[in-house]
Amino acid sequence: MPKQDSSPKLIPVNQLRSVSGEASEKWESTGNDPEFRLEGVPAGLVKVSFVASSDVPVDFVLYAYGADGLLKEEINIGVVSEKEKPYSAIVQIDVGARLLRLDPGKLPARFVIKSVKLKRMTGLRFMLRASLNFLSDKNNISLRAMSGALSGALWLLREGGRRRLRDHAVQRVKETAGIHKFNYSLWVQQHTPGREELQKMAQQSITMPLKPTFSILLLRADAEEYCTKRCFESILAQVYPYW
Repeated sequence: MPKQDSSPKLIPVNQLRSVSGEASEKWESTGNDPEFRLEGVPAGLVKVSFVASSDVPVDFVLYAYGADGLLKEEINIGVVSEKEKPYSAIVQIDVGARLLRLDPGKLPARFVIKSVKLKRMTGLRFMLRASLNFLSDKNNISLRAMSGALSGALWLLREGGRRRLRDHAVQRVKETAGIHKFNYSLWVQQHTPGREELQKMAQQSITMPLKPTFSILLLRADAEEYCTKRCFESILAQVYPYW
């Protein structure tokens, strides 16, 4: 029987190099498609967890493949930034499939990843996790919400058995995790060009042989004044000048 917990080895496959030796926890991605593989993962519901930080914000994405070798699931684990903290995701692994792929972002970066663990989730443990996720939402801490959730769970159990109830719980856990992992301010930081890049773009727009002019129509019947003002300021701040 597979172990309940394991610490798989991260195997660099593409556009990755160790910063200070083979056993290092510090890595550098050298392109837009870095890839690790985690081999020998157990079948069933598996919690993948690790601790990470990065010098620039990058999205860590987990890919699970089926026994047939085809991609089965893609999970955005979250944006890893300068602050070192734990990350986790729950994934269903097919019997016969023993491969997970972890992509640490889509741009060159230096990052730390350590304490990588795989934990097999029993049915009881997973249902407890789903319940805690439900209760963590303040909108659910009411007799009406709890009663509705219990009624729904009983209906799923009656109609589809424990498997249907578990599949629903898996989906809810992943949806909740996705909501909490998305960080818009980090996304903006990750995708906003720097000053030098903006200056280069501005120069290129002037020297382009073809300079199309854009017209923008705004419907502002019910818009508040400050929203319209911010919209104008955003347009005028663009490095492309032909409006």
